[in-house]
Amino acid sequence: MLNGNTKKIKRKFGLIRKLNLRSDDTSELSPPCREAGPTGFSFFELMVTVAILSFGIVMVFQAFIVSLNTFSYYLTHLQVQNWADEKIWEISDKLMQKDSLDSSETNGNCIIGSKKIAWNIYIVPIDEKNEFFNLSLILSWQEGSRRIEVQRATYAGI
Repeated sequence: MLNGNTKKIKRKFGLIRKLNLRSDDTSELSPPCREAGPTGFSFFELMVTVAILSFGIVMVFQAFIVSLNTFSYYLTHLQVQNWADEKIWEISDKLMQKDSLDSSETNGNCIIGSKKIAWNIYIVPIDEKNEFFNLSLILSWQEGSRRIEVQRATYAGI
């Protein structure tokens, strides 16, 4: 037979049932019952879970807002590029029809999409006969807290 200490050790590690050893006292072989503990989550566990989920939601919304801002910037930039090409062609055509432009034709404001765009065009003669010009168009608008500028340049001849 097994002595008392060996029985306790083997019972503790569940070896008696695995080895199919017989004992006279079967009540000692039954596993001890667990006492009923608290069920559910503690308040601390709940608060940690809420904090982690809140942090994740904030990160997702921040990424969403940044992507919307970036999309708005590129959409406005594409619309401004098309408008700038048309404006340069228009100024180049006016230069071919007459020698100079008045100040209302060299700067102004326009609304593209929902943005107010300020524009200035600089006309610099390249040769002494004023037959060739360098046209430089600068457009600027406010995008959030930063000021965006786009520049287009071309040459025009009379």
